[in-house]
Amino acid sequence: MEQTKDLELGLTRRLLTKAKQNPYRVVVERKFLDKPFCRAFCDWCAEESFNFPKEAVSRALLAVELANKIDDSHLSCRALGLLASAHFISSHYTDANQLLADAEEIADECPCCLSEVFRRRGVFLQHKGEMAEALSLLDMAAAGYQKIQDMDGIGRVEVNRGVSLKHLGRDDEALSSQRRALILLSPSSPKIFHLAALVNIGYITATGEYYQFALAAQHLNEFREHLRGVTGFTRVRISLSWIDGLVHARLKERKKALQMLRKARKALIRLREDQDAIAITADIAKLYSETSRFRLIINIIADTLDSLGDVSGTRQLLQKILYFARREAQVTQTYIMELRSAVNVHMPFLLGEPSSVNFSSPS
Repeated sequence: MEQTKDLELGLTRRLLTKAKQNPYRVVVERKFLDKPFCRAFCDWCAEESFNFPKEAVSRALLAVELANKIDDSHLSCRALGLLASAHFISSHYTDANQLLADAEEIADECPCCLSEVFRRRGVFLQHKGEMAEALSLLDMAAAGYQKIQDMDGIGRVEVNRGVSLKHLGRDDEALSSQRRALILLSPSSPKIFHLAALVNIGYITATGEYYQFALAAQHLNEFREHLRGVTGFTRVRISLSWIDGLVHARLKERKKALQMLRKARKALIRLREDQDAIAITADIAKLYSETSRFRLIINIIADTLDSLGDVSGTRQLLQKILYFARREAQVTQTYIMELRSAVNVHMPFLLGEPSSVNFSSPS
């Protein structure tokens, strides 16, 4: 039995290596008509969407075509879910929701398929900031995976559940969810889920009480080890810099904090992650305001107005901050905090799914 599994795993790895060189081969050559390979290919496509979001839809379409050729409803459901997420990344929200509806129809009564649909629906709601509603769907997904004892599936859901719980102010439960994810995730699960759990633990502990900073530092170091020698995952590395900056800020190490936060902000603007860029701008401006560095507040807010424009109706708030900072008024800090609250759903969390490249609703 073990020998058969090893042979199957070896074949899947060899096929995936060839597919990575030219993904379009998977829908042309018969040797790729293999169920374990199709599952692995879907996971690889999901992970690659972090590094190449613009190619997410085209890769997911290959997965859908491959699953249809194999004629397996479970794989078709999985591939449609992947395609739905790919469209969501590209801000095609109507298409994304329709594809999830199609996946749910194919899923029928299959607990695993339905759980995956519920998980993805939950993630979509998290992107919109509807954390309580998302948590209900994620609980349903976890229950479905529990019925069939799919521990890896539960692990993926726990990554997402922890994010909702943190936003709902349930920090202890959020931390427990992320820790459970690390325990339950299979070694063969996409690396992004392991990385997401680690970065989320770092963030939850970094924004907790002072005694948790040692724990935050421990997980951030573990996170760096996971990234060592790994290419890509730009958005993951940005989250690491952002959390690093927040940790140093809480430790009153402002110079180091600003260094990390500025680095993350520059990358977010380059990627057009506009709402996250606004959020981290507020984090930086808050640090400046603590030492009344009004000139630096003026510079970063003016740059934000030039670079990002009106994101989710924040332009008026940015202009107020600029107005009062030029007058060196202490009320400037109040408006900076108001700006941060306006984009409060935007934190350096990872969901195991990339966010949309340029969105109007929270991602």
